[in-house]
Amino acid sequence: MRIKKAIFRAPKLSVRRLSLRTGVPYTTVRRVLRSWLGLFPYRLQRVHRLKRGDRAQRLRLCKWLAAKLGRPRFYRWLFMTDEAHFFLDGSVSKKNCRIWATERPTESVEHDPYAPHITVWCAVSHRGVIGPYFFQQRSNTVTVTGIRYKTMLEKFFIPELQRRGIPLSKVWFQQDGARPHTTVAVLQFLREQFGSRVLSKSSAVNWPPRSPDLTFPDFFLWGWLKAEVYRKPVTTISSLKSRIRRALRNVPETMLAALRDNLMMRCRACLRQRGGPIEHLTLR
Repeated sequence: MRIKKAIFRAPKLSVRRLSLRTGVPYTTVRRVLRSWLGLFPYRLQRVHRLKRGDRAQRLRLCKWLAAKLGRPRFYRWLFMTDEAHFFLDGSVSKKNCRIWATERPTESVEHDPYAPHITVWCAVSHRGVIGPYFFQQRSNTVTVTGIRYKTMLEKFFIPELQRRGIPLSKVWFQQDGARPHTTVAVLQFLREQFGSRVLSKSSAVNWPPRSPDLTFPDFFLWGWLKAEVYRKPVTTISSLKSRIRRALRNVPETMLAALRDNLMMRCRACLRQRGGPIEHLTLR
């Protein structure tokens, strides 16, 4: 009873501090919390810190998106795009790794901050994934610049849309506000290709900053893709690229079919949060 009262009065207490406060042995406290009370430890999730004006921009966008997503002409032709880094060592994020123990664990994971990596770009839509595109020169990974990004759009993305028989006159193109994405040359090129159907910073439909929780690549693709790619250790950049290509050829149709409903749920959750972040919420 002491443990129950203490934990409901201060749910952020660690097991060790709860043990000290109640005078009950650590292992007993842990057993009571898990087995008797059915409680589980949850780590606070890090979310983007929004700046002044971000909430208002997110509210406007989500209202607009929620209205548009009800129209098949929109969501069937919406392509959301982004880049991600894939490291050769398949580095583990410690914020998502937990080890249960009665003492401080001695387990560790070696990580080389300078490990070889590749930068991958993809476009995700209800129709499938276009990509991967690797930002490389002579097999070496290069920094994404405005010139390289525009070249990718010209030489890879637009031809791929045409090869698949997707009319440019129907495509809605989304990108975040990263500097290489929003140079004058890039935005002019996008306007020439898609007119006012561009969702981006400094475009007809302004895409708010710090909003990865509203894009297909961030809330669907990258997590799934990295789980697939790193099922087994990767030893070479060549094999890493091969795994990425193979995984993207086998994206489950059920996941693609659920993109529209998932985005709609996120827009509604963002509206309920008055434009606040939603990564930490359980969406229904």
